Amino acid sequence: MRNMDAMGYNAEHSDPLYKHIPFYITLRHDHAFGLFYDTTYDCTFDFGCEIDNYFGDMVYFESKDPDLDYYFINGPLIEHVIEQYTKLTGHCPLAPKWTLGYLGSAMKYTDAANAQDMLKKFIDKCSKYSIECTGFHLSSGYSMNSTDGKRYVFVWDKQRVPSPPTIAENFHRAGIKVLANIKPAMLTTHPYFNECRSLFIQNEEQKQPDLSPFWGGLGAHLDFTNPKTVQWWKNQVIEKILKNGIDCTWNDNNEFNIRNSQAKCFHGQSIEGLRPIQTILMIKSSYDAQIQANSTIRPWLLTRAACAGAQRYAGTWTGDNRCSWHTLKYNIPMGLNLSLSGFPLIGHDVGGFAGEKPSLELFVRWIQNGIFHPRFCVHSWRPNQDDNCDDNNENSLWMYEDALPLIYDALYFRKRLHSYLYCLSHEAAITGHPIIRPTVYHFQFDGKCREQSFEFLLGPWLLVASVYEENATNRTLYLPSGTKWYDFWTDQIYAGGQTITVAATLDIFPLFVREGALLPFQTDDGVEIRVYPFERTGTSEFNLYDDDGETMDCYDESQGRFDLQTIRLLCNENHIQIDTFVIEGKETTLQWRFPLNEQRAYQVNQHE
Repeated sequence: MRNMDAMGYNAEHSDPLYKHIPFYITLRHDHAFGLFYDTTYDCTFDFGCEIDNYFGDMVYFESKDPDLDYYFINGPLIEHVIEQYTKLTGHCPLAPKWTLGYLGSAMKYTDAANAQDMLKKFIDKCSKYSIECTGFHLSSGYSMNSTDGKRYVFVWDKQRVPSPPTIAENFHRAGIKVLANIKPAMLTTHPYFNECRSLFIQNEEQKQPDLSPFWGGLGAHLDFTNPKTVQWWKNQVIEKILKNGIDCTWNDNNEFNIRNSQAKCFHGQSIEGLRPIQTILMIKSSYDAQIQANSTIRPWLLTRAACAGAQRYAGTWTGDNRCSWHTLKYNIPMGLNLSLSGFPLIGHDVGGFAGEKPSLELFVRWIQNGIFHPRFCVHSWRPNQDDNCDDNNENSLWMYEDALPLIYDALYFRKRLHSYLYCLSHEAAITGHPIIRPTVYHFQFDGKCREQSFEFLLGPWLLVASVYEENATNRTLYLPSGTKWYDFWTDQIYAGGQTITVAATLDIFPLFVREGALLPFQTDDGVEIRVYPFERTGTSEFNLYDDDGETMDCYDESQGRFDLQTIRLLCNENHIQIDTFVIEGKETTLQWRFPLNEQRAYQVNQHE
């Protein structure tokens, strides 16, 4: 395990990848426990490959760390392990609401010689096709020098981007936030290289910057264990990025994949045990810069590399995936494992970052999967294509006009999920609970759920069965036992503990709702609670949360600047009772919707 730049990885087999999180959860005799190895050195896990006559299958762990601390985290439930682990390593921040919308991106927009025009074209296309985009990732092409083709962090190329503030103004006018890509290394030809010599990680003799391959040449990595580097970085983020109207930072290529393990950091310690530390210090420096620039707005950051604890500052994704059905399938368990590792705010590059462009069918299926993840971003890079960024070679929602009706359906559904996603984001920020969850998270005592890798739960209520096979017209899945399940589209009720096959033509993404669900749906008029009653008797509850979606006021409990109410469901064979309790703020006006075949009378009681 080490942070590695693994572009175009095999989602099933490639290892290591971008993250360094030496933590795992084990189930033994229905009892969950976690082991967190508190090390930042390279390490190796071997699960079940060793066997002992007396002890059975074994887990092998090896670290280059000369000293090793580890934490044993007792459950007995998986969610208890997650709660304790995230108390130790930190909770994620509450994401601004706009991050839950469709996020646009593609490297060719900023790599194009006329990048500023191409970015305006993206905005115009969103308007033309009536697509609501809430955020755009400004790839590193804005810093690509027009003369030598090299990327120089914090240096806007004036030929590609004559007016950076104009870019931000254009996006903001369309209601779109902007995240700018920044990287923690400089090529030797970077205009700031010489003035920053003392800020880099140094070679063994600590006399010269340590050089390693980085984006088309030799470069040196900034040393974030040096306080002067941190201050320099924060100043650059504020002056070169945020003061140009950019909203957030996208911290990329920050694995610190330095080949020389004896390169020296500020205090004379080798990089060997500090790669993940450099990553988290970079992220924190960007985070602090954003707060310094505007302390009233929630900082939002994205990072590709991470270590345990980085979730306190940034969301993340599964990196530079390759376009294929295989990737669509195996990104699902990758995302679930990341969620179980303390990172709730995650997603994948929809459509695949590297490789050929997806077929119409694959692209639609990828979107139908992506809308159920906290981060829903369409992204790609196809450097061997024509440099002119047209919509035929980059992943864009309109690249297949025949698919637009299906894409509109998926986008509409994503928008309806906003209230639910925001409640789950709040839960994650408070408790550390993941937003997407493997079925075993809630059905720990169902042995079949332990083997279920390609279906997942969105929060406690929704079971998502994404389609990841070409030409599929149906989908077979296992429904966890101990509860009943509603087909979201038909309201048909299925018993749990069985394997079923349902229709899954290209216009259908199979979705099931757990009985007892209180599912908040965003409507044009407010929030509708979709109630899925227990077939006979049962109780359940859900916390409905809302705030202004952007400011730091959500953290000010003394002012009550958020609304929190608990909704409780009580069912018996003849009657349905719903109670709402205001915990903080004002009561939200709610609409109620029940399955078509529900015949019992219901009563709603409101409590202050």
